[in-house]
Amino acid sequence: MTNARATADAPDPAAGGLRPRKRERTRCAISDAAFRLFAERGFDAVKLTEIALAADVAPATVFTHFGSKEDIFFSRRDEFNAGLPAAVELAATGAELLLNLRQYLDDSVELVLADKWLDSSRTFSRVLLGSEALRRSHLAVLRQREDLLLGLLVQRAGDRVDPGELRIFAGFTAAVRGAVFELLHRELAAQAPAAEIRARVRALVDRGFARLAAAYAGDPLLEPGDRGPCGSVVGGAAGDRGGAAGDDRGGVAGDDRGGVAGEDRGGVAGAVAGGGGGPVRVSLPPGTAAVR
Repeated sequence: MTNARATADAPDPAAGGLRPRKRERTRCAISDAAFRLFAERGFDAVKLTEIALAADVAPATVFTHFGSKEDIFFSRRDEFNAGLPAAVELAATGAELLLNLRQYLDDSVELVLADKWLDSSRTFSRVLLGSEALRRSHLAVLRQREDLLLGLLVQRAGDRVDPGELRIFAGFTAAVRGAVFELLHRELAAQAPAAEIRARVRALVDRGFARLAAAYAGDPLLEPGDRGPCGSVVGGAAGDRGGAAGDDRGGVAGDDRGGVAGEDRGGVAGAVAGGGGGPVRVSLPPGTAAVR
């Protein structure tokens, strides 16, 4: 006799995660097929219908998961963005904010240069630099990340500072990151040894953040706003973390596979925060592959 209670309590496989896992497997199959083709023929020469054929799915299935080829190429940008909120929100002082943003950038670079992703990162960089269309799309990716930083800064500061001043700081910070990943992409595409790339990139990061520190050391602009009894910023925008004053965070749909030059998917397989006693290291999610 069937146990009605046991039957009722049994998990529904479809509702319990099989469908999401199947969806993720399909996404990965499409992405891996696309990057194989991009590596062989270049981004511009590959059609979405060819990607569907290589992934053994219908063309309509590709569009179910991705809006465009650029969407596939930059689809892991959120993974590279994941450490940014903690880097900003957990900084108790302006000095900690700079330290945390530096650590966030260091973590992104290391994800790109990690041994398990290095070959994929080289492929990603080579394909990116070989396509003007991708480089234009990449500009939108960079602007989206800058806008994300701005939104977090505005949320942290509340209404005590001019968002325009925070936009300038976000722009300077984004410029440092952009220069670092531009160097990273060039060196990866040129097949430079990882140790040499790491040394050159670290030197550029050092110079960039030294200039930021010189410009903003002791500046109250980077201090957090007053906190209410529940930890919310007094006078801050009600839960708005998307950008400042109507800031448009649009851009190429689904851009950036985790970042650029290690942030973007880093290739085929995938791509700091203040505490009470000092800065706390906040890393990107485990398993994230290189971009940009």
